[in-house]
Amino acid sequence: MMLKCYSPGGRSGIDGAMVEVVMLSRRAALLSLTIAALGGCLGRSLPLPPPSATIQSVTNCPVIDCPMGGVIVTIGGSDAKAGATVVAIDVSIPPTDTGMQLGYTAFANGDGDWQITLVPRQFSPGNVAAVQRGHTIRVFQVTADGEASQSRDYDVPRM
Repeated sequence: MMLKCYSPGGRSGIDGAMVEVVMLSRRAALLSLTIAALGGCLGRSLPLPPPSATIQSVTNCPVIDCPMGGVIVTIGGSDAKAGATVVAIDVSIPPTDTGMQLGYTAFANGDGDWQITLVPRQFSPGNVAAVQRGHTIRVFQVTADGEASQSRDYDVPRM
């Protein structure tokens, strides 16, 4: 029984991976392919994980900036992919009629550190959106080559 797995450029994954099975028995070939798949020869690479985060501060927003109340939230982490764009969106505020949401971005530095402060934003005259206690902040990252991670949600503490 002989199994060879070729992966151009050292990449693993179905795209570009070629398996050569030299066998006489169909049963042995199936067994070899199963073993190769379990060994990672045909396995897809793992998806980009979302960056972990900590809500670092929650401060009351001045009434002049937040007429309907609200808080200013600073969230950050240290395990994003270097150079990735980290996105934080308050998903508890429904999008406006034009699809706008309260969200901010930051670039992760070379060590993967990032920090975002979600402040109130005026979408239109008289329409100010601000994070509230108990809201959910959704965080994900996008690499320079366009790969997006799954998202992870963080709840703003009520007190």
